[in-house]
Amino acid sequence: MEIPSDSKDFIPMTRECRHEGDTFNPIQAVKVECSDDAQRDPEKLKQFYDSMEHRFLEEGLNLGAIEAQSLYFDVSSREEGGTNEQRRVQPKWYTQFVPVPLPPKAVRLCVAFMNDQSLSDDIYKATCDILDRGLPSDHSYHESRQSHYHQTIFMTSRPDDMRPDPWSIDACIQHIGPSIDVIDREIQMMKDIVGTVSPQIVLEIYKILLADSGTLLLCLLDTSDRIHGIRKAFRDSFPGAPAKQSTIYHMSLGRIVTPKQICREQRQHIQSLCSTWSERLRGRTCALEELHHVIEEQFTTVEGERTALPLGHGHTRSE
Repeated sequence: MEIPSDSKDFIPMTRECRHEGDTFNPIQAVKVECSDDAQRDPEKLKQFYDSMEHRFLEEGLNLGAIEAQSLYFDVSSREEGGTNEQRRVQPKWYTQFVPVPLPPKAVRLCVAFMNDQSLSDDIYKATCDILDRGLPSDHSYHESRQSHYHQTIFMTSRPDDMRPDPWSIDACIQHIGPSIDVIDREIQMMKDIVGTVSPQIVLEIYKILLADSGTLLLCLLDTSDRIHGIRKAFRDSFPGAPAKQSTIYHMSLGRIVTPKQICREQRQHIQSLCSTWSERLRGRTCALEELHHVIEEQFTTVEGERTALPLGHGHTRSE
Protein backbone atom coordinates (compact mmCIF):
# COMPACT_ATOMS: atom_id res chain seq x y z
CA MET A 1 0.00 0.00 0.00
CA GLU A 2 1.08 3.63 -0.51
CA ILE A 3 1.82 5.49 2.70
CA PRO A 4 0.94 9.21 2.68
CA SER A 5 4.27 10.79 3.60
CA ASP A 6 2.93 14.34 3.81
CA SER A 7 -0.23 13.73 5.81
CA LYS A 8 -0.47 15.35 9.23
CA ASP A 9 -2.13 12.17 10.51
CA PHE A 10 1.02 10.11 9.98
CA ILE A 11 4.05 11.11 12.04
CA PRO A 12 7.09 9.24 10.65
CA MET A 13 8.66 6.67 12.98
CA THR A 14 12.19 6.99 11.59
CA ARG A 15 15.26 5.52 13.23
CA GLU A 16 17.08 8.86 13.24
CA CYS A 17 14.34 10.48 15.36
CA ARG A 18 14.58 8.03 18.24
CA HIS A 19 17.17 9.74 20.39
CA GLU A 20 16.70 12.49 22.95
CA GLY A 21 19.89 14.48 23.22
CA ASP A 22 22.78 12.07 23.65
CA THR A 23 20.79 9.49 25.59
CA PHE A 24 18.87 6.70 23.89
CA ASN A 25 15.58 6.09 25.64
CA PRO A 26 14.37 2.53 25.04
CA ILE A 27 10.80 3.17 26.14
CA GLN A 28 10.43 6.34 24.08
CA ALA A 29 11.92 4.48 21.12
CA VAL A 30 8.98 2.10 20.81
CA LYS A 31 6.29 4.77 21.10
CA VAL A 32 4.40 6.01 18.06
CA GLU A 33 2.57 9.31 17.60
CA CYS A 34 -0.92 9.52 16.16
CA SER A 35 -2.59 12.90 15.60
CA ASP A 36 -5.69 13.98 17.53
CA ASP A 37 -7.66 14.00 14.30
CA ALA A 38 -6.70 10.43 13.41
CA GLN A 39 -7.44 9.19 16.95
CA ARG A 40 -11.06 10.26 16.57
CA ASP A 41 -11.55 9.15 12.97
CA PRO A 42 -11.80 5.33 12.68
CA GLU A 43 -10.83 5.30 9.00
CA LYS A 44 -7.75 7.44 9.54
CA LEU A 45 -6.81 5.34 12.55
CA LYS A 46 -7.06 2.18 10.45
CA GLN A 47 -4.73 3.77 7.91
CA PHE A 48 -2.31 4.60 10.70
CA TYR A 49 -2.28 0.98 11.88
CA ASP A 50 -1.84 -0.16 8.28
CA SER A 51 1.19 2.14 7.97
CA MET A 52 2.78 0.49 11.02
CA GLU A 53 2.22 -2.94 9.49
CA HIS A 54 3.67 -1.77 6.18
CA ARG A 55 6.74 -0.27 7.84
CA PHE A 56 7.67 -3.56 9.52
CA LEU A 57 7.26 -5.48 6.27
CA GLU A 58 9.36 -3.03 4.25
CA GLU A 59 12.02 -1.99 6.77
CA GLY A 60 12.17 -4.82 9.29
CA LEU A 61 12.89 -4.43 12.99
CA ASN A 62 14.29 -1.37 14.72
CA LEU A 63 17.25 -3.22 16.26
CA GLY A 64 18.45 -0.29 18.36
CA ALA A 65 15.13 0.00 20.14
CA ILE A 66 14.90 -3.75 20.73
CA GLU A 67 18.45 -3.96 22.08
CA ALA A 68 17.86 -1.09 24.49
CA GLN A 69 14.46 -2.35 25.62
CA SER A 70 15.87 -5.84 26.26
CA LEU A 71 17.55 -4.33 29.34
CA TYR A 72 14.11 -4.35 30.95
CA PHE A 73 13.75 -8.13 30.59
CA ASP A 74 15.42 -10.99 32.43
CA VAL A 75 17.17 -12.74 29.56
CA SER A 76 19.60 -14.75 31.71
CA SER A 77 17.72 -18.04 31.31
CA ARG A 78 16.74 -17.79 27.67
CA GLU A 79 17.90 -20.40 25.18
CA GLU A 80 17.72 -19.06 21.66
CA GLY A 81 17.21 -21.91 19.26
CA GLY A 82 15.58 -23.97 22.02
CA THR A 83 11.92 -24.80 22.56
CA ASN A 84 9.30 -22.05 22.60
CA GLU A 85 9.22 -22.27 26.39
CA GLN A 86 13.00 -21.86 26.58
CA ARG A 87 12.84 -18.78 24.34
CA ARG A 88 10.30 -16.94 26.49
CA VAL A 89 11.53 -14.30 28.92
CA GLN A 90 9.92 -12.24 31.67
CA PRO A 91 10.07 -8.49 32.36
CA LYS A 92 12.12 -7.27 35.30
CA TRP A 93 10.55 -5.97 38.47
CA TYR A 94 11.33 -2.31 39.00
CA THR A 95 13.34 -3.26 42.09
CA GLN A 96 15.67 -5.16 39.70
CA PHE A 97 16.41 -2.20 37.43
CA VAL A 98 20.09 -1.38 37.03
CA PRO A 99 22.14 0.58 37.78
CA VAL A 100 19.55 2.04 40.17
CA PRO A 101 16.26 0.34 41.14
CA LEU A 102 13.12 2.48 40.89
CA PRO A 103 11.66 3.81 44.15
CA PRO A 104 8.35 2.41 45.46
CA LYS A 105 5.18 3.50 43.62
CA ALA A 106 7.26 5.24 40.96
CA VAL A 107 5.17 3.98 38.02
CA ARG A 108 1.46 4.82 38.01
CA LEU A 109 -1.13 4.67 35.27
CA CYS A 110 -4.79 4.40 34.36
CA VAL A 111 -5.73 1.39 32.26
CA ALA A 112 -8.67 -0.52 30.82
CA PHE A 113 -8.42 -4.26 31.40
CA MET A 114 -9.76 -6.89 29.03
CA ASN A 115 -12.92 -8.18 30.76
CA ASP A 116 -14.22 -10.72 28.22
CA GLN A 117 -12.78 -14.16 29.02
CA SER A 118 -13.87 -15.78 25.77
CA LEU A 119 -12.33 -12.99 23.71
CA SER A 120 -9.20 -13.04 25.86
CA ASP A 121 -8.84 -16.79 25.27
CA ASP A 122 -8.99 -16.31 21.50
CA ILE A 123 -6.50 -13.44 21.60
CA TYR A 124 -4.13 -15.63 23.60
CA LYS A 125 -4.44 -18.42 21.03
CA ALA A 126 -3.56 -15.92 18.32
CA THR A 127 -0.58 -14.63 20.31
CA CYS A 128 0.85 -18.10 20.88
CA ASP A 129 0.40 -19.07 17.25
CA ILE A 130 2.03 -15.93 15.86
CA LEU A 131 4.99 -15.85 18.24
CA ASP A 132 5.62 -19.60 18.39
CA ARG A 133 5.21 -20.31 14.67
CA GLY A 134 6.12 -16.95 13.21
CA LEU A 135 9.38 -15.94 14.87
CA PRO A 136 12.72 -17.47 13.85
CA SER A 137 14.06 -20.01 16.36
CA ASP A 138 16.94 -17.70 17.32
CA HIS A 139 14.61 -14.96 18.57
CA SER A 140 13.56 -14.79 22.23
CA TYR A 141 10.39 -13.01 23.25
CA HIS A 142 8.03 -12.05 26.04
CA GLU A 143 4.46 -13.30 25.83
CA SER A 144 1.90 -11.30 27.83
CA ARG A 145 -0.34 -13.18 30.24
CA GLN A 146 -4.06 -12.86 29.69
CA SER A 147 -4.46 -11.18 33.07
CA HIS A 148 -2.09 -8.47 31.80
CA TYR A 149 -4.07 -7.56 28.68
CA HIS A 150 -4.78 -3.84 29.00
CA GLN A 151 -5.26 -0.60 27.12
CA THR A 152 -3.21 2.21 28.64
CA ILE A 153 -5.29 5.35 29.06
CA PHE A 154 -2.82 7.70 30.79
CA MET A 155 0.40 7.59 32.81
CA THR A 156 0.94 9.99 35.70
CA SER A 157 4.47 8.62 36.15
CA ARG A 158 6.54 6.41 33.87
CA PRO A 159 9.63 4.26 34.48
CA ASP A 160 11.63 6.49 32.12
CA ASP A 161 9.99 9.73 33.28
CA MET A 162 9.16 9.50 36.98
CA ARG A 163 6.84 12.16 38.34
CA PRO A 164 6.46 12.06 42.13
CA ASP A 165 4.07 15.02 41.83
CA PRO A 166 1.94 14.98 38.64
CA TRP A 167 0.68 18.51 39.36
CA SER A 168 4.07 20.18 39.42
CA ILE A 169 4.78 21.61 35.96
CA ASP A 170 8.29 22.57 37.09
CA ALA A 171 9.23 19.07 38.26
CA CYS A 172 12.03 17.38 36.38
CA ILE A 173 12.73 13.66 36.46
CA GLN A 174 13.32 12.83 40.11
CA HIS A 175 14.41 9.50 41.49
CA ILE A 176 11.95 9.51 44.37
CA GLY A 177 8.54 8.01 44.88
CA PRO A 178 5.30 9.89 45.56
CA SER A 179 3.88 10.59 49.01
CA ILE A 180 0.77 8.79 50.26
CA ASP A 181 -1.15 12.06 49.93
CA VAL A 182 -0.18 12.32 46.27
CA ILE A 183 -1.37 8.77 45.59
CA ASP A 184 -4.70 9.36 47.33
CA ARG A 185 -5.28 12.65 45.53
CA GLU A 186 -4.30 11.14 42.18
CA ILE A 187 -6.76 8.26 42.56
CA GLN A 188 -9.58 10.52 43.71
CA MET A 189 -9.09 12.91 40.81
CA MET A 190 -9.16 10.02 38.34
CA LYS A 191 -12.33 8.68 39.96
CA ASP A 192 -13.99 12.07 39.65
CA ILE A 193 -13.06 12.39 35.97
CA VAL A 194 -13.96 8.84 34.97
CA GLY A 195 -17.21 9.12 36.91
CA THR A 196 -18.45 11.82 34.53
CA VAL A 197 -18.01 9.65 31.44
CA SER A 198 -20.87 7.72 29.86
CA PRO A 199 -21.05 4.36 31.65
CA GLN A 200 -19.64 2.24 28.86
CA ILE A 201 -16.54 2.27 26.66
CA VAL A 202 -16.59 -0.05 23.65
CA LEU A 203 -13.32 -1.20 22.08
CA GLU A 204 -13.46 -2.99 18.72
CA ILE A 205 -10.68 -5.14 17.27
CA TYR A 206 -9.25 -4.01 13.94
CA LYS A 207 -6.15 -6.15 13.52
CA ILE A 208 -3.07 -7.77 15.03
CA LEU A 209 0.29 -6.60 13.76
CA LEU A 210 3.97 -6.82 14.60
CA ALA A 211 5.44 -3.32 14.80
CA ASP A 212 9.04 -2.54 13.90
CA SER A 213 9.64 -2.05 17.64
CA GLY A 214 9.23 -5.83 17.98
CA THR A 215 5.91 -5.45 19.82
CA LEU A 216 2.94 -7.60 18.83
CA LEU A 217 -0.05 -5.27 18.98
CA LEU A 218 -3.78 -5.85 19.16
CA CYS A 219 -4.97 -2.70 17.38
CA LEU A 220 -8.31 -1.34 18.55
CA LEU A 221 -10.92 1.26 17.66
CA ASP A 222 -12.78 3.22 20.33
CA THR A 223 -16.21 3.05 18.73
CA SER A 224 -17.74 4.85 21.73
CA ASP A 225 -15.34 7.81 21.24
CA ARG A 226 -14.70 8.12 24.98
CA ILE A 227 -10.98 7.51 25.58
CA HIS A 228 -9.76 10.58 23.72
CA GLY A 229 -11.87 12.79 25.98
CA ILE A 230 -10.68 11.02 29.12
CA ARG A 231 -7.07 11.44 28.07
CA LYS A 232 -7.60 15.15 27.46
CA ALA A 233 -9.24 15.56 30.87
CA PHE A 234 -6.34 13.75 32.54
CA ARG A 235 -3.82 15.90 30.67
CA ASP A 236 -5.58 19.06 31.86
CA SER A 237 -5.87 17.76 35.42
CA PHE A 238 -2.29 16.46 35.74
CA PRO A 239 -0.12 19.23 34.22
CA GLY A 240 3.05 17.71 35.71
CA ALA A 241 2.50 14.24 34.20
CA PRO A 242 4.87 12.93 31.51
CA ALA A 243 4.50 14.65 28.16
CA LYS A 244 4.84 11.36 26.31
CA GLN A 245 1.55 9.45 26.39
CA SER A 246 -0.10 6.70 24.39
CA THR A 247 -1.95 8.08 21.37
CA ILE A 248 -3.37 4.89 19.85
CA TYR A 249 -5.75 2.23 21.12
CA HIS A 250 -3.96 -1.08 21.54
CA MET A 251 -3.00 -3.94 23.80
CA SER A 252 0.57 -5.27 23.80
CA LEU A 253 0.47 -9.04 23.36
CA GLY A 254 4.20 -9.77 23.26
CA ARG A 255 7.66 -8.36 22.56
CA ILE A 256 10.75 -9.53 20.73
CA VAL A 257 13.87 -9.07 22.89
CA THR A 258 16.53 -10.42 20.50
CA PRO A 259 18.08 -7.62 18.39
CA LYS A 260 18.48 -9.65 15.21
CA GLN A 261 16.94 -8.69 11.91
CA ILE A 262 14.23 -10.87 10.38
CA CYS A 263 14.49 -11.55 6.64
CA ARG A 264 11.72 -10.36 4.35
CA GLU A 265 10.44 -13.89 3.68
CA GLN A 266 10.04 -14.47 7.42
CA ARG A 267 8.41 -11.06 7.83
CA GLN A 268 5.89 -12.02 5.18
CA HIS A 269 5.18 -15.26 7.05
CA ILE A 270 4.61 -13.35 10.30
CA GLN A 271 2.33 -10.89 8.55
CA SER A 272 0.38 -13.76 6.99
CA LEU A 273 -0.24 -15.26 10.43
CA CYS A 274 -1.27 -11.86 11.77
CA SER A 275 -3.65 -11.34 8.85
CA THR A 276 -5.28 -14.73 9.38
CA TRP A 277 -5.96 -14.01 13.03
CA SER A 278 -7.02 -10.44 12.27
CA GLU A 279 -9.73 -11.75 9.97
CA ARG A 280 -10.96 -14.09 12.69
CA LEU A 281 -11.02 -11.44 15.41
CA ARG A 282 -11.92 -8.27 13.50
CA GLY A 283 -15.15 -6.64 14.63
CA ARG A 284 -15.32 -8.35 18.02
CA THR A 285 -15.83 -5.92 20.87
CA CYS A 286 -15.13 -5.49 24.54
CA ALA A 287 -17.51 -3.31 26.59
CA LEU A 288 -15.98 -1.68 29.66
CA GLU A 289 -17.78 -0.32 32.70
CA GLU A 290 -14.71 0.65 34.72
CA LEU A 291 -11.08 1.65 34.42
CA HIS A 292 -8.31 1.07 36.97
CA HIS A 293 -5.56 3.07 38.60
CA VAL A 294 -2.50 0.82 38.83
CA ILE A 295 0.74 1.21 40.79
CA GLU A 296 2.88 -0.96 38.52
CA GLU A 297 5.71 -2.99 40.04
CA GLN A 298 6.95 -4.97 37.01
CA PHE A 299 7.76 -3.52 33.62
CA THR A 300 4.84 -3.59 31.14
CA THR A 301 2.74 -6.12 33.10
CA VAL A 302 0.52 -3.81 35.23
CA GLU A 303 1.32 -6.09 38.18
CA GLY A 304 0.69 -4.13 41.35
CA GLU A 305 -1.96 -2.44 43.45
CA ARG A 306 -5.18 -1.74 41.53
CA THR A 307 -8.02 0.63 42.35
CA ALA A 308 -11.27 0.47 40.39
CA LEU A 309 -12.50 3.66 38.69
CA PRO A 310 -16.19 3.12 37.83
CA LEU A 311 -17.53 4.81 34.71
CA GLY A 312 -20.59 7.04 34.96
CA HIS A 313 -21.09 7.12 38.74
CA GLY A 314 -21.53 10.91 38.46
CA HIS A 315 -23.40 12.94 35.84
CA THR A 316 -22.78 12.04 32.22
CA ARG A 317 -20.89 14.21 29.78
CA SER A 318 -20.37 13.72 26.04
CA GLU A 319 -16.70 12.71 26.27
